[in-house]
Amino acid sequence: MKLSDEIVLYLYRILQTAPMQYVAYSELYAHVRKSQGSVLENEFTGALRYLVGKRYIQEEAAYYRLISEGVEYAQNLINPPVDYPQKSFLEQVRGNEVQEKSYRTTIKSNQLAIIGIALTTFLSCIGLSLQFLINNTAEQKPQYQNPPTPTFSQPILMPVTVSTVTPQVFSTLTFCYKSELDINNQCTVSRTIFPSPVTDVCVSWTPSPLYKGSSFRRVWQNTTTGKSHQNESYDTYGCLYWSADTGLSVGQYQVDLYANNIFVQSGNFVIIVASSSAPIMMQISERQGVDATGAIIYKEIYFIDTDGDADYVTYRLISYTNIDPKDIKILNDDIKSGPDEQKTGAIVEAPWWCKQKYHNYTILLEARIVDNAKNQSEPFDLEFYCK
Repeated sequence: MKLSDEIVLYLYRILQTAPMQYVAYSELYAHVRKSQGSVLENEFTGALRYLVGKRYIQEEAAYYRLISEGVEYAQNLINPPVDYPQKSFLEQVRGNEVQEKSYRTTIKSNQLAIIGIALTTFLSCIGLSLQFLINNTAEQKPQYQNPPTPTFSQPILMPVTVSTVTPQVFSTLTFCYKSELDINNQCTVSRTIFPSPVTDVCVSWTPSPLYKGSSFRRVWQNTTTGKSHQNESYDTYGCLYWSADTGLSVGQYQVDLYANNIFVQSGNFVIIVASSSAPIMMQISERQGVDATGAIIYKEIYFIDTDGDADYVTYRLISYTNIDPKDIKILNDDIKSGPDEQKTGAIVEAPWWCKQKYHNYTILLEARIVDNAKNQSEPFDLEFYCK
């Protein structure tokens, strides 16, 4: 079995028992070595990059989980589709002859059915005429009609059960303190930063009327510590409570919303130390482009700085494969967003130009966001895979 298929099947088995749980890099590598014997780490990391590029798995700070395309691929590995052989030309001709005979037989049957219907209608008319004469000569009896069937002006909407739910039918997830919920249990303000200590965080949303009465499940995950919690109800809001003595842990949180066990969308917030003034990295996404020199990979770094003075992103080379280190040039990236934008959430791009003379190589960098006072964010990894 291919190394990448072994990884997909293992993550699929994890998904069956613990939905939305990430699996650590070390656990994946240990499983692969146990099932396939001696496997070089660069082969393993290459397989992971291939699966991330194919959008079969999602990577989050050296943790991995299977996403929808990967689930479909794993199911095809377990139950491969059957490819039935094509019929020969002679079989098709014979089949057409059988269909033509069947068609002629159907026409004759329909003609006989029409004649039968006409004869039955004629006899029914004669019978009705005789019944009319009998009714007029017999004693009149009171007639009672059945009560009319009630009609409804609008259809009754039931909780829907569909295979996919799109975020377009839901509002975005909004986070706030419980004290900031209105009488309809909807957040009156939208927060992405909660200074510690925090004992409760609530999330609200507005679904389409089609999803009224559905079961909504929230999966709260601290992506910094890896701990997660779940709660489920029929309400269009949910809260996470914690002891007043300890409070919710400092770190980045991701909330995944499900409607009738179907994933809808995610939202993010962060709990920071009240006295902290260093920038905080929230999440990383990737997009690709191209110019005259070749392919470009952009890492879009979403961050927050409560002081609004984030200045640049600095990098340190951790590892590389299939490339001469002399051709690796690393420069800082300036942050162009303004103070107001940084306080609520801003994005800085980290581009990497793939060199055309190398193929299938990887670059792993450690990145930090630095502000004007030289405060630095916690380090985070950026990995670039050039085909």
